[in-house]
Amino acid sequence: MKKLLALVLAVAMVLSTAVVFASAAEEEPEGYFWLKGTGDADPGINFKVPGDVLVDDNITIEALVMFDEDCVASGGCVYLNCYSYEKDEYNNWDYLISFIDYAKESSFTLGEWSKATFTFNPFDGAYGGHAGSKYTPAMLTMGIGFWQATGTVKVAYISVSQNGEEVWSIDFTAGFDPTRNSDLEKVVEGGIFNIDADGKDVKWGTVGAAVVVDDPAETDDTADDTGDDATDDSADDTGDDTGDPTSDAEPAAIAPTTVGFMTFTPDNTAYAVGDEITVNVSMTETAIKSLGILIKDMKGLEFVSGKWTKSAFTFEGEDDDIEPILMSNMKANGDAIDAAALAYAAEVGEQKISGDVFTLKLKVTDAQFALKIDVSYSGNDNAVNKLEDNDILNAAGGAEPVEPDEPGEPSSQPAEPAHTGDAGLIALAIVSVLALGGAVVVKKSK
Repeated sequence: MKKLLALVLAVAMVLSTAVVFASAAEEEPEGYFWLKGTGDADPGINFKVPGDVLVDDNITIEALVMFDEDCVASGGCVYLNCYSYEKDEYNNWDYLISFIDYAKESSFTLGEWSKATFTFNPFDGAYGGHAGSKYTPAMLTMGIGFWQATGTVKVAYISVSQNGEEVWSIDFTAGFDPTRNSDLEKVVEGGIFNIDADGKDVKWGTVGAAVVVDDPAETDDTADDTGDDATDDSADDTGDDTGDPTSDAEPAAIAPTTVGFMTFTPDNTAYAVGDEITVNVSMTETAIKSLGILIKDMKGLEFVSGKWTKSAFTFEGEDDDIEPILMSNMKANGDAIDAAALAYAAEVGEQKISGDVFTLKLKVTDAQFALKIDVSYSGNDNAVNKLEDNDILNAAGGAEPVEPDEPGEPSSQPAEPAHTGDAGLIALAIVSVLALGGAVVVKKSK
């Protein structure tokens, strides 16, 4: 009840200093990005506005949007929103300055294109302990998505202006693919939910004349570049680094991998050297008290980051505000990748978890790459269960390595990672359960 009251007060404070406007019907744009909610898992995507482009003054958000006639809210909404964060930590409510759903299906004529504008000062605190004070945002996030709702939302563009000048924008009329690495520059880390390659043209897609189908030299990142100019992100390197100028090998194909109750899903289906892989880790409904993840035997890949997707944890039971203690994010430590772990306090016990729980980012450094993952978990009996040596990414395809006399090994094979091993992962999982005492983190997320 207290959290609900705080939420109501926060929204009231935001609305008291903001101006929201929805225009009359607009003409259909040349192109747009569309997203469909089907009720099975709420999809969403969030873009990052760097805080250093802002000054302490009102901003105006403008978006050309259509909430289609099939939009139905079941206790939630179809939305475009803006969140202001004091630090560059997406979905960490401890640093949330203010937020607003500035466009929702309930405020617009369904089936018509409309221009939504919203004015407020993102430096003015209006959430939780930030309310009533000034803070300098490290970033804003601009979201499109569904929360307990179904239907279709279409967006042509979103822009942010301040003092009459545009300081940030994203234009979907030129085409946009959230599963293509080159299109993710403006997406906040961890800000994509329930959008994957399998859902293209079914649960999401792009409409517009900018989609080229008759020029193989201008296809997307996963295409093999057969033209004279291999300069874009999708180009397959045909000799400079492989020593074989006749090689036309395609980027290595990668498929999702299921390990017990966890599924590791790459953000694309093929990768070339230099590409970044985002692996989304999701769970089928499982009752656990602690969980640990450890990278091992990484070859041809460079670790970028590993983060828990805190907002995606879902719970059943009377108190759905209880969240696990996140002991650490996964991080590089010399040649090893330290484990990440979560746990519930002793008096809380195991909880049912489902949905997206972790995001792992890696960079491809060799056409032949692979890694393995260990998973450890426990329940109320504190017995540690282990799922060891699981191949998550294993690409044997792609260009041949530089050394022709060693075809089975990359040309610059990294040293064997000095990981913590089984004992380290078990200890981490057990410590994460036993060392927390009575600490419980409480947060309600949408």
